[in-house]
Amino acid sequence: MKKIFMFASCFFFLSISSISAQDTLGSQSSTIQFSSFDAQNSTEEVLDVPVDFAMVKTTKAIPSGLNGFYERKRIQIVVNADYNTYGYNTSRIADNERLFQKSGLSNMSLGAGVLWEPKGFNRKLGVELDMAFASYQELARVNAGILPFKNVTTLSFALLPQFVFYQNKAETLSLFVQAGPTFEKVIKESTPVNTFGTYDDIFGYKVGVGTRFGRLFTSVNFSQNNSGTHSWVSIVKSTITKVGLSLGYNLSK
Repeated sequence: MKKIFMFASCFFFLSISSISAQDTLGSQSSTIQFSSFDAQNSTEEVLDVPVDFAMVKTTKAIPSGLNGFYERKRIQIVVNADYNTYGYNTSRIADNERLFQKSGLSNMSLGAGVLWEPKGFNRKLGVELDMAFASYQELARVNAGILPFKNVTTLSFALLPQFVFYQNKAETLSLFVQAGPTFEKVIKESTPVNTFGTYDDIFGYKVGVGTRFGRLFTSVNFSQNNSGTHSWVSIVKSTITKVGLSLGYNLSK
């Protein structure tokens, strides 16, 4: 009987100890959970926004340089070079009789420009203003007694609105068309003999289709101008028609 009483006393003591330990662990766990909850609430109060800590743990940081790679300035500085093959045609205005014609001549230019892309058009529209030094193998002939000038150098300007009809999501590749007026001022001319001929300002237009890939861009162009010929033979007109390739590089992208 005495042994039974001692066994019951030990079992009762062990049960009480187990319950007390469970209560102690439970209170500590509640304290830890409560502290975590308080820390989360305090963080939300400071930021004034709900914070999803699971998302913070699993979301990877985006490198700062990656965002800058896809961004480009609204106003950009570009440099470009053109090579054209051209020909001219001179005719009499009254009956459109062809007087002089020549083809297979070369025209080159080298210059710089500014490309402006206005906001609100998702970079679909732009306006490019170019200035370049251009050289003509010769300008149009207007009279049988006047030889064409050789090695004519002009200061040329082009105002070219652009429309991008395709671009990828990263904006690193785009296809565009452009068209606009051109103006050239003769700044130097040479000829084998004194011909008593002069050239006025040259007015025309330019149309092109091209592609931009990163900083590089290229386009195929068609242009025409009035050759700037000025002669006492007022019934004669002449035009210069050019087809060429333009290569450029964006300095500001």
